[in-house]
Amino acid sequence: MAVGDHVVGSLLRFCGTCAVCRDGRTYQCPNTDATQRNAGEPPRLSRDGQPVTPVFGTAAFAEYTIVHESQLARVPEALPFPQGVGLGCGLGLGGAIGSLLGGQLSDRWSNRNAFIWIPVIGSVLAFPFYAIVLLWPSAGAALIFLIVPVAAKSLWYGPVYAAVQRLNQPRSRATALAIFLFILNAFGLGAGPLLIGLLSDALARTLGSAEGLRWALIILSGVSLLSAACFYAARERSSEPDETFR
Repeated sequence: MAVGDHVVGSLLRFCGTCAVCRDGRTYQCPNTDATQRNAGEPPRLSRDGQPVTPVFGTAAFAEYTIVHESQLARVPEALPFPQGVGLGCGLGLGGAIGSLLGGQLSDRWSNRNAFIWIPVIGSVLAFPFYAIVLLWPSAGAALIFLIVPVAAKSLWYGPVYAAVQRLNQPRSRATALAIFLFILNAFGLGAGPLLIGLLSDALARTLGSAEGLRWALIILSGVSLLSAACFYAARERSSEPDETFR
């Protein structure tokens, strides 16, 4: 990290000197307090003589802040700041809108299978909208429109979490949700980036690195159609009497 680098901030920080950090497991650092000022030291940030504390240690919405070096990740200078901010806002705002909308629609829809149909609709709509974003010639317009597919893909959060609770007995709901989250992270967050990278490298041999990545993202976003098919198949289970869900 050097002065002038383009960076993004993170909530995570690490000391970099303990045995865990030296082993490469900085995300498990037990000594994060070492990155903060001591109790007797003056505040690093102040306004009119009063100490100012960054929210969550990052002050992500402030124009200026002070964070530990370990909280920063370097980003390519080829990525302009406006596009970087647009990407973050598109993902965050779209996810928030989709999560809230999915929950509201599921609660208010008179159909008792709403917790099945809302994820089906969102997953089906997400694929073509993601493709439009990735093929849009204008980066600025694409980042604005990114809110739409992210919101569509996020519609499943509320109804699916509710369904996981509904489909299990009270004594096993915590375990069922834990298993669900494990599968979600292992296959989604774990395998997803790996598959995109492998496919991108394969396509780059004929399309070039940029186009290879673009089409890898488009192809893998088609997994949402598989999600829709799985949700649709689950409608048979949801048609059983309510007593089975209590």
